[in-house]
Amino acid sequence: MKLRSRISIKIIAVVLIILVSVFIIRYFGRTLKVDLTEDKLYTLSHGTKVILADLERSITLQLYYSHSAAFQGPEKIRKFNNYYFYIKELLSEYQKTANDNISVEIVNPRPNSPEELEAIQAGLTAVPLENSIFLFGLVVKDKEGKTAQVPFFDPRRQPLVEYDITSAIYEMKEIKKVTIGLMAPPFIVAEGLDSYDTGMMKVTGDKKTKEWLVISRLRQKYNVKILSVDGKDVKGVDLLVIIHPKNVSGEMLYAIDQYVMKGGSLIVFQDPYCISDLSIFTDRASDLNILLKGWGIVMAADNFAVDKHMAVSVQTSDNVNDSGILLTTFLQFDRTLINQEEVLSSGLRDVKVLFAGVLTPHDVDGVTMEPLLQTTSTGNAMHVAKGDLPMLANPQRITDAFVPGDGPQVIAYKVTGRFKSNFRAEDSKKAGLTNVGLKRSVKDTNIVVFSDVDMINNYVAFKKSPFDTIVASDNINILFNSIDYLVGSDSLRSLRIRARYNRPFEIIDEVRRQTENQVEEEITVIEQEVCLYKKKLEELGIDLKKQKDGKVDIDVLNKQREIGSSLIDAQRRLRSLNKAKREKIEEIISRLKLFNMITAPSLIIIIAVSVWFLRMTWRKQNMHGKIRK
Repeated sequence: MKLRSRISIKIIAVVLIILVSVFIIRYFGRTLKVDLTEDKLYTLSHGTKVILADLERSITLQLYYSHSAAFQGPEKIRKFNNYYFYIKELLSEYQKTANDNISVEIVNPRPNSPEELEAIQAGLTAVPLENSIFLFGLVVKDKEGKTAQVPFFDPRRQPLVEYDITSAIYEMKEIKKVTIGLMAPPFIVAEGLDSYDTGMMKVTGDKKTKEWLVISRLRQKYNVKILSVDGKDVKGVDLLVIIHPKNVSGEMLYAIDQYVMKGGSLIVFQDPYCISDLSIFTDRASDLNILLKGWGIVMAADNFAVDKHMAVSVQTSDNVNDSGILLTTFLQFDRTLINQEEVLSSGLRDVKVLFAGVLTPHDVDGVTMEPLLQTTSTGNAMHVAKGDLPMLANPQRITDAFVPGDGPQVIAYKVTGRFKSNFRAEDSKKAGLTNVGLKRSVKDTNIVVFSDVDMINNYVAFKKSPFDTIVASDNINILFNSIDYLVGSDSLRSLRIRARYNRPFEIIDEVRRQTENQVEEEITVIEQEVCLYKKKLEELGIDLKKQKDGKVDIDVLNKQREIGSSLIDAQRRLRSLNKAKREKIEEIISRLKLFNMITAPSLIIIIAVSVWFLRMTWRKQNMHGKIRK
């Protein structure tokens, strides 16, 4: 009875210990959590903590995630599950840091439910599936009904996820409407157009004298204050945007310089040859090199970024069958050529530039430069002398003149640092200025520079739809992203790029590479065979069409069948080879997984048996000692 009582007491004690442990973990674990990840994936940046500390009222973070669609949907959707748990844990850190000012709600928007409708009405992105939609986004709202959102949590944007969430929370603060100082020629802002300007527009076929669509979009979201190139100061603006700077007066250059010295942010669109400019060929260039050179960026005159791999096809005639010519100065950037690690450009997939210049950086103390848009490694800078500028109207001549380069050409930079003034005392006197202002910017300042103006014109950035004119690419998005980033708080701009939450399995990746290398040569040979057979079939098809008498050549048909049979065989061998490669990789990965599954339990069993053996040995030694006594 005593033995049974002892065992019962031990069992009850173990159960009590387990229950107490669960209670402690459940109710106190949140405050005891420690981020042991290498890159502090679950630790909020200092900037986020500052913004959360300044929250003036309580807000609710509603995380919408379609659980059923995620578990039952295709493989590409099921992969979001891990990312959902990461976002959920990250939001709990926001809640913990903000104390009582943030509450988190997890919402499962089932198909055709009120929650699904609310998510869509709130502006979340709905991904269509076969029988439902997939939602994965965040709605931030307060008791007054004000809302902000992260429309969709894309794992590819994970390094910037903290910026996205904190930015949505920052929008909930009471912020006055931003005022943008805009300096641009009359043909862009449609201000100050005289009869000559209007007449020239009509002669060239551009009968509209309205401001560019991008300017209208700016006015919808911000207060826009137009500044003149002959102005004397830059005051009362939160951000300065300069488009196509030509003939800027010395006083205005000084005002821009001092605006930056006072910590003001700047966006510049300059161009070696602006198609939209109605001036003569030799007077369509613009630049702000006189200031930007001192801050680390120069755009060489008459140099154009060219790249055959990025060239956009343009039609050279009204013939509908005209396949067009690849214009090597009309470049299209996909996501691989757009900096996805920068807040300004992350998530963008399609940016086009037309006759863009090349930006060249040089070292300046205390200044860092991040490229936003750059060509492929075969991009080059094509020099066109002033007298040869009319050749730019001939796409064929431009394409024929293309020579591959040996490195990417940069079209856009973000420049950050404490800049030095470009004006010395003697320069100020020459410019007729009576006083010299700040010699260095009072804090870290940001400048975003683009080497193309046409990228935001009505014809490159927009397109006609049956109902309205819509955005054609991400050209406008990169401008608005830049504005939102630059006018945000210093805390928001300071947010770090987060490391990836899913680390690669280096051993598995190496196994995959080795296996692929073993069959890569054979796959390449078969793929070449397939291309050759397809080309021969196309040629034979053309031969049949050319027969004028309407009779079918039996020899050509037989040859078609023979080549078709060879094509099918080559494709079958290619599928078999790819299948064998996949099976081999899966077999090796399965072995590794099995090894990992067996190793951990085996080690635990070995340790347990070793401890048991040592305890038994120790007991026997104690018993022998007692017997001897």
